Amino acid sequence: MLYLPKRGVFAAEDSASKKRKEIAEKLKKGQKVNVTEEGTLIDPNSPEGQEQKRDGKELKIPDGKLASFHWYERKPELFQAEKQAMRESFPHFRLDKLDDGRYCWIGTLKPCGDDDITWTLMAVYDHDHPNNNTYGGSVKIYSVDPDLQRLQSDLGQSLPHVLRDGAGNLYMCTARQEDVDAGKVITSASSALRWAVKWTFVVTCWMNGDVGDEIYAHTF
Repeated sequence: MLYLPKRGVFAAEDSASKKRKEIAEKLKKGQKVNVTEEGTLIDPNSPEGQEQKRDGKELKIPDGKLASFHWYERKPELFQAEKQAMRESFPHFRLDKLDDGRYCWIGTLKPCGDDDITWTLMAVYDHDHPNNNTYGGSVKIYSVDPDLQRLQSDLGQSLPHVLRDGAGNLYMCTARQEDVDAGKVITSASSALRWAVKWTFVVTCWMNGDVGDEIYAHTF
């Protein structure tokens, strides 16, 4: 069995801890580091690094940062474009971050006007955003209020164009399967929320009795 120590178990403020932090900071910035024959990372300007160089045993780590797990760190320009699009389309939505590192937008929609139902939605980016290999797109739109699972239960029937995530939670499908299969869809929070406005409008009208089942089904 592989034993993984808990974070912080080696976090004592000693000389080794200081050295680890210095090397970690260099890796973060993409600066040069060397490696010893024992597999220890060292600063090339340190006494160990200078000794390596004198002895002709200098082992350099290839340039470049480690690939980040998060799309917004690997693609900062895309992240800025996402934020700009949201400022233009949905300026009242706020950016938040989940415990697992995913970013999301949270805000309210009033698809039928101020005097009708208010929807509180959360647009959550997949870890590998943007992708078009997931049915529904790489931005999942959840309804915080009303809760879609409870709404289905109260209505006594399934809602249209909803999917379940890995935890079994319902979210709105904001990309057609034929577009995903054809590789045509690159989702964004702004485009996914614009589709969600249509979804919430039709569902609200249907629940209010303003449209019949035939129109309701045909619209989707």
